[in-house]
Amino acid sequence: MEIERKYRILTPPKDYESYPFHQIEQAYLCTEPVVRIRKEDDTCYMTYKSKGLLVREEYNLPLTRKAYEHLLKKADGIILTKRRYLIPIPAKDLVKAFKNIDNLKRATKEELLELENVGDITAEAIVNWFNDESNLSEMEKLLAAGVQPKTQEKSVISSIFGGQFVVLTGTLQDFKRSEAQKIIEENGGECQSSVTSKTTLVVAGESAGSKLDKAKKLGIKIIDEEEFKAMIK
Repeated sequence: MEIERKYRILTPPKDYESYPFHQIEQAYLCTEPVVRIRKEDDTCYMTYKSKGLLVREEYNLPLTRKAYEHLLKKADGIILTKRRYLIPIPAKDLVKAFKNIDNLKRATKEELLELENVGDITAEAIVNWFNDESNLSEMEKLLAAGVQPKTQEKSVISSIFGGQFVVLTGTLQDFKRSEAQKIIEENGGECQSSVTSKTTLVVAGESAGSKLDKAKKLGIKIIDEEEFKAMIK
């Protein structure tokens, strides 16, 4: 089930192009029901969406690169390309400092600015969001519908990836990407969605593309799936 809410921002960061991003190409095979194919960096998949605006069912099915390129020729209409910039909101810092949504709602700009990764613009945006009655009304509706925000402490079982910033790219044969990410985080690592100067390790599966190329240019350590499995034995 997808619950979708789009937000507008008054002013994007001036340096937004310096942030990591997903390179996306997508097209539609059908619009009723919605059937879309998308290539996001090195990952290809097909999406089915039921009718609805705010709430609707959504299913994603993985595609090989060959299958994606075959279906792309059958697209109905324009093939879209775009970049989705990953501009972080310091959620982990907020959770650690305020514990729950009620405490965050009452937080002042000055209290938010005490956090290491929160600057003036972010602090003001958070305060303004909670001062907007329409936002509070939407939040109350979600809470009334049974949505309960919860914090979850991550349990670390070893330090195999301790201090490592890891990027997964390509297709892994024996792991879903979410499974590999969980293993890395449970063993002390932190997963990134894109290769940056902060990245220390790249796990490259089959059909790895632009992320692998960037890692090579930056001289970042790269391992394949067999090496990954050997590390976690």
